[in-house]
Amino acid sequence: MNNQNQPLNDVLNLLRDLSIQYFRTYNKPFKASGLKTAIQKRFIHFNERELGFNNFRDLLSYAASIDIISLSKDPNDYLISPIKLSTDGTDKADQ
Repeated sequence: MNNQNQPLNDVLNLLRDLSIQYFRTYNKPFKASGLKTAIQKRFIHFNERELGFNNFRDLLSYAASIDIISLSKDPNDYLISPIKLSTDGTDKADQ
């Protein structure tokens, strides 16, 4: 992607990194309700609308559609998992 999309690329990379880190630490998916706060800690002025999305869920759906994260739904929240982890917890992208 070009530099015009750099803020989006940075957020997508952070989504991927956070999902991997959380899964490795807790062995369970990250709840979307806590993920936006985690992103805002890194990017204080984060606003999904400035990246072209109507809401945070749309950003998550986009990230899932391009294989950055895996997105599922439980009764109370959306769940974010890393898409490129093998069963032993190693990142396939790093192999």
